Amino acid sequence: MATGVQLSFDTKFESIKTINNPSNIGAGQVVIYVGDVFGGPPKGKSGTVKRLYGTKALVDLGFSGTWNVPYYFLAKKFAA
Repeated sequence: MATGVQLSFDTKFESIKTINNPSNIGAGQVVIYVGDVFGGPPKGKSGTVKRLYGTKALVDLGFSGTWNVPYYFLAKKFAA
């Protein structure tokens, strides 16, 4: 009879919740960029919302620059 091996992983994961519209976010809030667009900011980069528009937010991503990011590419960070 074969015996199995159980792998264990560190469970310190943080969950994220994507943002669908400007009512879920405010200026000055820290968000995470979850998009993966060629030529865009790096995925997983966190930044601060500077201004809100109808379908996008102006986000300061530090050394990556300031970007107009659609809401569906932004997420809030929550502790698990």
